[in-house]
Amino acid sequence: MLPVILWRDAAELERRLTPLRGPESPYAGMSDTDILAATRSNPGALMGGPELVMDKLRAFGVAGIDEVMLQWWAMDDIEGLEVIAREILPSFAT
Repeated sequence: MLPVILWRDAAELERRLTPLRGPESPYAGMSDTDILAATRSNPGALMGGPELVMDKLRAFGVAGIDEVMLQWWAMDDIEGLEVIAREILPSFAT
């Protein structure tokens, strides 16, 4: 299971990270920079724009990995899930 934070511009990044700062979250009170740094500590984390996320997913395929699960933290962020469905998943349809 790979955490994914997907954004295309600074405003979208802010929208994706805001829900992660809830009071029960380990990221509560953290800045965008700190959240991204903490997430980057996971070597499998997928972070960035659609092309970068696709490149990282392709690299897993080249390494022989047949299946990954994406961990989307902001469950109410339907727009972000739609970006994954529209811009990323079609590249991996078989």
